[in-house]
Amino acid sequence: MICKVRETISKFSMLKKGDKVIVGFSGGADSMCLLYILDSLKDEIGFSIIAAHVNHCLRGKESERDEAFVRRVCGEMGIELKVKKADILKEARESSKGIEEYAREVRYEFFNSLADNSSKIATAHNLNDCEETMLFNLARGSALKGLTSIPPVRGNVIRPLIECSRSEIEDFCKENSIDFVTDSSNLSDDYTRNKIRHNVIPVLKELNPAFDSAVLRCIQSLRDDEQYLNECAQNLYEEIRTDFFYDAEKLKNTSDSLKKRVISKIIFDKCSVVPEKKHIDLALSVLDGGKCELFGGEKLIVNHGKLYFASDIETYEISEKEIIFNSDSFWSEGKIMLRKSSASTQKVYKELVLWTIDWDKIKGKLTLRSRREGDRIILPVRKVGKSLKKLFNEMKIEPEKRDSVLILSDDEGVVWVEGIGTDLRKIPDENTKNFLNISIMGDNNA
Repeated sequence: MICKVRETISKFSMLKKGDKVIVGFSGGADSMCLLYILDSLKDEIGFSIIAAHVNHCLRGKESERDEAFVRRVCGEMGIELKVKKADILKEARESSKGIEEYAREVRYEFFNSLADNSSKIATAHNLNDCEETMLFNLARGSALKGLTSIPPVRGNVIRPLIECSRSEIEDFCKENSIDFVTDSSNLSDDYTRNKIRHNVIPVLKELNPAFDSAVLRCIQSLRDDEQYLNECAQNLYEEIRTDFFYDAEKLKNTSDSLKKRVISKIIFDKCSVVPEKKHIDLALSVLDGGKCELFGGEKLIVNHGKLYFASDIETYEISEKEIIFNSDSFWSEGKIMLRKSSASTQKVYKELVLWTIDWDKIKGKLTLRSRREGDRIILPVRKVGKSLKKLFNEMKIEPEKRDSVLILSDDEGVVWVEGIGTDLRKIPDENTKNFLNISIMGDNNA
């Protein structure tokens, strides 16, 4: 048994010299076996041990008995023990959480409070726990990840007994005269896991007496497949990611298995919440174009083959203002700067079209504003009139950004549009005497 656990520790790189191991210690057979074996291996591998016990106060005198037991055991073994007492029933009700869920949160919060950067948290989950979890997830319709059951390592949490069956653990305790306490709640069918343990697994073992080893082989195979698919998904994720968006077209054309994994990672990276199937399906449904709302009002958008989140779009609020120059013939607002000049310019025609207006061609007042319904511009190079709506579509400008595009207009209509340039009717020519030069902070012309 010790050899088997040593092999598991090595296979999954669970421990190394200098680690501090926080051992979740309930006093039951599993945790007694774990504590005993880790204590036997600590000098060989070079790690230290602290036992951690949570008294959940759920079973009255039995809970107090368990706490007294673990205190005595740790005292006899010379192992440091940390104990936390929590009224789980009361606290779970106050937090509107299930008792099992809340108790687990309290345990891991306590374990992590004892840990530092060199610490590992060792729990006594075993092969039978894996079986029960796998069957429970199967009954819920879980995907591949759920069927891989309890991972041997997750972050700083390790499970050295994960390949040992409960019968092996109990035999080890008997052979080594290791005493343990029994949690009476494990004997009833009040909890789903107990129903699987007492009623489902015995039937499966009747069908296959080697059920434990069969499940271990199955889980190992599923873990290999899950790891491979995750690696493929990570590679695809890196391929489609840019600084500003994801390539939705490339994502759309891959397999469903990879699509789901990549979408899940994209959502998690943004929202810091593991998405459920409904969220993933919702995101997949808009890959051809559209938007959907996820957690906390966060909107995922696919537009012109780009996938991005609404909150990542840099927008600029434009307050409509009439432009009146001071004595220096200079005007600025936010990121735009305008300067009047009578000097002749040597800039090439393309730059004149983009950044210069013939001031004498302005009719009425010059105004800075955002787009309006029906706005049009005559493109100076192509000499055709087009609506801004159509141009924005052609330029693939995200809908969320369109109200942030700067526009200059006079009494005749649009004079200049950020990113498009000057209307044909307003561009300088050989007769121009007064130039209005436009600069946008952050652009090369600024």
